[in-house]
Amino acid sequence: MKNIKIYLLAFALLWAGACTDDFEEINTNPNSPTEVPPSYLLTHAERGLKEIFLSSEGVLYAQMWAETQYTNVSRYDVEPLDFSRFYRGAQFTTDTGDGGLYDLQEIIRLNTDEEEKVAASNFGSNNNQIAVARILKAWTYHRLTDIWGDIPYSEALQGRENFSPSYDEQSVIYADLIKELDEATAQIETAADGVKGDVIYDGNMDNWKLFAQSLKLRIGIRMSEVDPAAAQAAITSALTAGVFTSNADNAIFANLSDANNDNQYYEHFLTRTDFAVSNVLDDYMSAINDPRLNIYASPTGGSLEAFAKDKSAELVVNGMLYGVSQDVAGSITNNAISFPGAAVRSATSPSLLLTYPEVLFIQAEAAARGWIGGDAAALYAQAVTASMEFWNAQSAATDYAVIYGVSGIEANFD
Repeated sequence: MKNIKIYLLAFALLWAGACTDDFEEINTNPNSPTEVPPSYLLTHAERGLKEIFLSSEGVLYAQMWAETQYTNVSRYDVEPLDFSRFYRGAQFTTDTGDGGLYDLQEIIRLNTDEEEKVAASNFGSNNNQIAVARILKAWTYHRLTDIWGDIPYSEALQGRENFSPSYDEQSVIYADLIKELDEATAQIETAADGVKGDVIYDGNMDNWKLFAQSLKLRIGIRMSEVDPAAAQAAITSALTAGVFTSNADNAIFANLSDANNDNQYYEHFLTRTDFAVSNVLDDYMSAINDPRLNIYASPTGGSLEAFAKDKSAELVVNGMLYGVSQDVAGSITNNAISFPGAAVRSATSPSLLLTYPEVLFIQAEAAARGWIGGDAAALYAQAVTASMEFWNAQSAATDYAVIYGVSGIEANFD
């Protein structure tokens, strides 16, 4: 009996030892990785930032869309917004609408750390990955400070080393973003491997250079009323370095038809009809016979039904009343209003981060201020034309300076 006990004890010890040999492997969840390739981080950051920056709130606050049922957002009856979700990263959340800055900072770390950078280089040259992360960080911080003013910046993204980062003044942030964009542009190696996981430019580093300087152009015009000298310097420097010169250069997030990577507005029109084109946008574009209206908006359901019966019937765009109470909104039938057009709200409709028409509009204002050469009205007209071309809209207007109210544009900045 004593020998049996000894054998059992020995077997138990042997079994326990064998179990600990692969204890760590057994208790590691393969669906919760602790290390993520830079390419995954980049895709997650681009998608997450696109989702929250181009959310429906923006088109509602700009009064381009109106709510059809629950009108609280357009009436500013919402919970206070905060910027915490922009700072989070993939390892902190599984929500694809979160993340961004932490992911981008981790890309920089992986491509800077001596023990990590060799493995990271499999996803593009170290310098190119760092440069793209810096440019997207600049784009993100630029949008954040536009919305909130002073924000955590120089002490942000330090994790447990600093749970209470200080807030930097907006003027300091703008100035540093210009420096970041110039340094990132200079860091790009066009002859080296482009970055992987890039949904915006598919790793084309020449395009990333143009995006960085076009973004600097935008930041410069943001500073025009508070620091004209710095604004002019940023704008002229960006134009010298090279900015977008056609719609082919546009910074666009290419959406797909699958549910995880579709257009950020698409889900609002699957089983619901949360938003319609606003009467504000409709009235403005109708007054100048803007051909883009029929692309931005669909005909009303009622006019479509009439057209189906009689092809001579007119297809009508009718915007939803903006900012009305829920009772008023509920009394308006879906058949009487126009929803956003397929080019805007389809699953594969593009998400626009920065475009050539905007770059031309900025140049028009800079010319009107006398900061750069060129004719402001002509640049404005080119911007409108570029927008028409992007949306495949044909215009009968021959004199944009009159039709779009740009005659005497220089007087607005005297």
